[in-house]
Amino acid sequence: MDPTVWLSGSLALLLMVFSLTNYFHERRRLSNGIWLNGFVLCAGGWLLIVAVSSGQMWLLIPILLLGLILLVAFALGIYGVIIFLLHNARQVWRRESHSLANLLGLLLALGLSVYVIWQALVLQGVIPSPLVLLFSFMPSLLFYIFLNVWNFLTLSLVYQLNRPRYRQQAIVVLGAGLIDGERVSGLLAGRIKRAITFYQQQQAKGGPTPLLVFSGGQGSDERLPEAVAMQRYAVHELGIPLADTAVEPQSRNTLENMRFSAQLIT
Repeated sequence: MDPTVWLSGSLALLLMVFSLTNYFHERRRLSNGIWLNGFVLCAGGWLLIVAVSSGQMWLLIPILLLGLILLVAFALGIYGVIIFLLHNARQVWRRESHSLANLLGLLLALGLSVYVIWQALVLQGVIPSPLVLLFSFMPSLLFYIFLNVWNFLTLSLVYQLNRPRYRQQAIVVLGAGLIDGERVSGLLAGRIKRAITFYQQQQAKGGPTPLLVFSGGQGSDERLPEAVAMQRYAVHELGIPLADTAVEPQSRNTLENMRFSAQLIT
């Protein structure tokens, strides 16, 4: 066997095992996407080497498809990201509070749009050479951002395969900013409804009734803790029994969400 085939195949197999091991150990790690993408690239390289060395050119079909996807993603990626960010900013503006955090998507879209215009002016020779040299790091930065977005999307697609068993003791719902400091936003309502859907499905499957833990403290611009507003929404708007809920109103970040919620559950 050609040593190149053996080495590339072994590397692809090693990355597959490592990717699966990390995924089943902790499905939410962003590093899972890195290992999975590494496996796909190495497996593609292995197929390419095998196809060339064996003369079985039909093995090139998945390589060509993957290459076409990557080519389209790189060619249209920045425009697709701009369109997505603008659409998302519009949805957030309509449904969420008008805070600086909720405007970050819009600001990023505007920044990327400015970069596209900048590159067009550079190609036309309008921008002075010193300025071009000063901002020469931008392509590398955008490439890094693209890789992170690609990794996140990969992991998000894979995570859709996750199906929790209907035997959960509790369901923790993380808070988000409140509208006018007291009303549940559309994003937060979606989280609550998704948790309640699982809550109802587990009951329908004959599993134990899980405790709905609403976790979120009170921001400086909020009139009450997010957890309290979430509980009121679930009980008064969605008809969940108060006894099946609990609030964790002290947390200020995700780590505290987990830490303080765990104390309620245990």
